[in-house]
Amino acid sequence: MLVFPQSLILLSVPKTGSTSLEAAFAPHALVAVTRIACGREVSGNTAKHKWGHAEVWGVIRDPFDWVRSWYKYRCTTEFAGTSRFALGRTFEQFVDRWAGGERMQGNSLDLQSDFLAGADRVYTFEALGVLAKDLGARLGVTVALPRLNVSPQQTAYMSDKTADKIRFKAAKDFEIYERLNHAL
Repeated sequence: MLVFPQSLILLSVPKTGSTSLEAAFAPHALVAVTRIACGREVSGNTAKHKWGHAEVWGVIRDPFDWVRSWYKYRCTTEFAGTSRFALGRTFEQFVDRWAGGERMQGNSLDLQSDFLAGADRVYTFEALGVLAKDLGARLGVTVALPRLNVSPQQTAYMSDKTADKIRFKAAKDFEIYERLNHAL
């Protein structure tokens, strides 16, 4: 999460390019909260409460791609030996566990819409370049957006039944994402 002197907060919504945005814009921030343990990933409402009245921006990713990205990330050796390790599970098994209540993270924020609660402006993941341009204009800077923390290649086959589970669990995410896509 980045807090700028221009009364602007950029949320760190996991798996939406936040690491790249932080790398590009942290040098221009008043405060850069880049560690989860320090409160990096909070909702827009929490950010406003903690940092005072500010405009809050965030990013949402296609919910199917977002869950696939979590699966690919959980297949990395970083999770080896934990119950959250997904290597050896199919994508469908991963979705079954998540749809059944297993959290993507250890906190209460489990969907993109949880993070975006209270956000004033939301960009789609596909529009990260537009966000970077808009934020740069607001801050009076020009930055190059690096490509960081990209999930590894991993097959993630999805049946119609699995797609339906994701649609049901992430219904609010789909609503936000589709509304933004229709506005383009």
